[in-house]
Amino acid sequence: LRNIFKEYAADLNRAIPDSGSLRNWARGGVLLLNSVLTVRAHHPGSHRALGWEAFTDRSRGIVAEDKDGKHNAVSLTMRKMNNGRYCLDIVLRSNITSDEYPDGVFGTHPEYRALKKEPNGLLEAQGYFILPGRIEGQMAELNDCLVNKTPLPDGLAEFKRMYDEIIKENGRDMSKVEASIYIKSEFGSVCERILGNIAVFKTPEETADFLTGLGAFSRLSD
Repeated sequence: LRNIFKEYAADLNRAIPDSGSLRNWARGGVLLLNSVLTVRAHHPGSHRALGWEAFTDRSRGIVAEDKDGKHNAVSLTMRKMNNGRYCLDIVLRSNITSDEYPDGVFGTHPEYRALKKEPNGLLEAQGYFILPGRIEGQMAELNDCLVNKTPLPDGLAEFKRMYDEIIKENGRDMSKVEASIYIKSEFGSVCERILGNIAVFKTPEETADFLTGLGAFSRLSD
């Protein structure tokens, strides 16, 4: 809140407020959200240990807390859209691990690490994807192997799954241009699968069910 007040003062050339009360902001139409999207009226702090922070669904691999600590968190980001308006994204995240996924249940799964072994951040959690710079050179090498029908070198061994999928889908004979098209298509498919790994809820319907369970939709509509 101190940082928000500093930005407020610098941007509008006003004094930093004396108190932490945001009542006037709320009355003026500012949407105020805490990290779990719920709080009882006149009970500051009643949102703690509620909502996403305490949500567990083992069938989905979501565990709020275990012997290693708490795992659920919420990130809020603001982005400017093409129409000039701003959109507030509420990103639900979990850093839970398991025996099957020791680097994170909601991270890039091992079979796709060839494409994205680097840590995932807020962009990926929001459904966006940025390929690492190393991929450009690896795509060129993969293209050569496909066109020349040669085995993958040791340096590209982790791309074998994608290499095999491209051949299975498109056949063994292909030109350099065709190979480039097939690689981009395969990489796009794998990116989509990685984003599916990262999402704590896999469909909009699952997310809506979670928010409805909190009563968030009814509160916001009121």
